[in-house]
Amino acid sequence: MKRWILLLALTSTTTTAQEPALSISVHAFDQGGPFHRRVVVVSNRDQDVVRDRRLLRFTFRAEGSRRRHTCVHPSAPRRVSEPRVARMAAGDRYEEWVDLRMYCWGRALKALSRGGEITATYGFRRRGRRQWIARVDGERRPLHRVELGGTPWGGVPVPATANDVTVALSPATVRGSWPTFRPRVRGQGRVYLRDDLWSFLVRGPLGVVSCEPQRHPVTPIVDFFVRLSRRGRSASLDASLYCPDDTFRVEGVYEVTPSLELIYDAEAFSFDAITGEFEGAPQAIRVLRRGAPYVVQDPSNFGGAHE
Repeated sequence: MKRWILLLALTSTTTTAQEPALSISVHAFDQGGPFHRRVVVVSNRDQDVVRDRRLLRFTFRAEGSRRRHTCVHPSAPRRVSEPRVARMAAGDRYEEWVDLRMYCWGRALKALSRGGEITATYGFRRRGRRQWIARVDGERRPLHRVELGGTPWGGVPVPATANDVTVALSPATVRGSWPTFRPRVRGQGRVYLRDDLWSFLVRGPLGVVSCEPQRHPVTPIVDFFVRLSRRGRSASLDASLYCPDDTFRVEGVYEVTPSLELIYDAEAFSFDAITGEFEGAPQAIRVLRRGAPYVVQDPSNFGGAHE
């Protein structure tokens, strides 16, 4: 994976070129996956600073394409969120991790799978009384935006599958409710499918959670065996029946890995049935919460226990 490092120090109207008001850098984040980045904010003077990852804005252009995709946080504030203002002394440092999939979705997310160039800004598009990111008392024209230069983006490789049976999960955006898992299984041969044979590993802003239903063993009925195909067989599963109550309680990107355990064979019948455990690639489910409290995404606590 190519490391992505962006660094820009801007000078406000009240500081010298040798002493910029605010330095912001975006780095590769080794503890996460290819879409995760670590954002570092450094104050170079005593001032109030808006520390809000939702103010990041990304622009991506895929290699060989003229089209530019603009990626913004779906809950990006239009003005300063007062709870995100903090007094920082000169030299103070603040960090958060971000997931690019919270900003880039749909066609933009598909484009990110290819190599290209990505740029970023932090702050507001226009300056205003309530649109600023760093200021000292009495400053008339406080800093309202940081422009980060372009940098190469290496793309995200599509995971290879070597099994005769493959499982996958559809991406989804959920607003204020439990998500619905929509897994699909493809392959060749007959299988005995039940909803309680699916399980999911969820990695979210608060950590990792295992989602497994209560399984009720049955005696297979010959008519319920189905034949797989390239198109596959899909299911629509209510996540609340699989996951602990607080699994999706905060806004953010949840990386969900589907697993299917085929435990029923066809020994009692005159044909073969596929058995075994099959795991799919992680897929993003983006949970949005209007008016939800801001949860700091601390890099030092990434992947910790779910609270």
